[in-house]
Amino acid sequence: MLREGVTYDFRVIGVNDYGYGSPSAPSPSISAQKVSPFYEEWWFLVVIALVGLIFILLLVFILIIRGQSKKYTKKADSGRQHRELLHV
Repeated sequence: MLREGVTYDFRVIGVNDYGYGSPSAPSPSISAQKVSPFYEEWWFLVVIALVGLIFILLLVFILIIRGQSKKYTKKADSGRQHRELLHV
């Protein structure tokens, strides 16, 4: 939660069971910048759009295959009934 536009210097202090260590030399000064969340990035929106498209295509493909298999089973049943009538 650094403030945008403010310059910061960082130092590290080691801590263990024996106490605190000496501070490190300060890092080079760094200016805080606003970072947008990943879900506002362009690549995330592209990924979500592609996943949605793939999901829709899979759903359509499954529905088409299911419809064709039902049509095939109806034809097979009617053919079997026709053959049974001929054998009678």
